[in-house]
Amino acid sequence: ANYCLRKGVCKEKKDAYLISGRSLSRVLTTNNDAKISAISNNIFSHYECVDLYGIQEDYFENIYLHDSRLHIDFKNKGARQVLQEISERLVHPEDKERFLTYMNLSTVEERIERERGESMLEFYRILDVNGEYRWKGITLSIMHLENFDAVLGYIREASSEMV
Repeated sequence: ANYCLRKGVCKEKKDAYLISGRSLSRVLTTNNDAKISAISNNIFSHYECVDLYGIQEDYFENIYLHDSRLHIDFKNKGARQVLQEISERLVHPEDKERFLTYMNLSTVEERIERERGESMLEFYRILDVNGEYRWKGITLSIMHLENFDAVLGYIREASSEMV
């Protein structure tokens, strides 16, 4: 159980204490994999797509995709080829050059470090499942996995923010 003790003062100038408790047994006894899965599903539900792009290695993996119609065929393709195809097929023509600069895997680590943050966010017009351009926020962050550095890209709907 988790307890909280608060000290108060009564009219008689005597110390008074309020003790509250709540049980964490349900959380503590839950299988760790089940907790991680539930938390991950909740986090992913805020995004349309989560992708992993290798920085030094030409590696690509789609981690989460809300709707398979939103993505291109990425099987047996490296990160740079996938990004090029995304820019050609899904990104608004006026945003393509800026998108490719933002997604440049050769400079992304340096650019994130310059931002003095752990991630970067930019907005682009991207085709949706209905063939209409919608504003999407793309957040990039660096992941250091054992002997592998990668960019984690999160895409979310952002049209209401761009009004």
